[in-house]
Amino acid sequence: MKHAPALVFAALLLLVSASPFTRAQEAAAPAPGKGAAEKLEDIPAAEMDKLRELAGQKVAVVGEIKNTGRSESGINFLNFDGGFVVVCFPEVVKDKFPDKDPAKLYHRKYVRVTGEITLFKDKPQIKLYGPDQVEEIDRPVGDEKPKGETKDGETKDAGAKGKDAKPEKKTPKRPDNTPGETVDADQYFKKK
Repeated sequence: MKHAPALVFAALLLLVSASPFTRAQEAAAPAPGKGAAEKLEDIPAAEMDKLRELAGQKVAVVGEIKNTGRSESGINFLNFDGGFVVVCFPEVVKDKFPDKDPAKLYHRKYVRVTGEITLFKDKPQIKLYGPDQVEEIDRPVGDEKPKGETKDGETKDAGAKGKDAKPEKKTPKRPDNTPGETVDADQYFKKK
């Protein structure tokens, strides 16, 4: 009986260390001696077939985050141009992003995201466990934003000049394009 408190403490410690969240964080953490020195090949986010083939492996995905959103349950979605998605769950947002949700922080940024590729409904994704997985990088030459694009990603109408100039098409802003706006998570994972 006098060892009961020690046994209860040991059981609690075992439960905490065996939790799925703890194991996921450990899996995302670099192995001792690696960290920033580990160099992964940059894979463009638009290469969905290649990313799907790399499921279960740690990769570096690069591209522009075109749309972001936040579900009612607090899940943040970072949607790359080309369909690749980075998902960040509410407990991670609360613990690792206390000042600003990832959906607001990385909206319209050109980034490199590192992590293990997982599949959700046969679509590749990376689960975000902290800001150390995301690095804002320079755009490759030839991949600049169109001239006249505002910080919100809308194009300014410079006006057509000359009789042969075609008027610029304006694409209406989609409601799910606002950074951090509450969205329906199912819209990101529909089978096509």
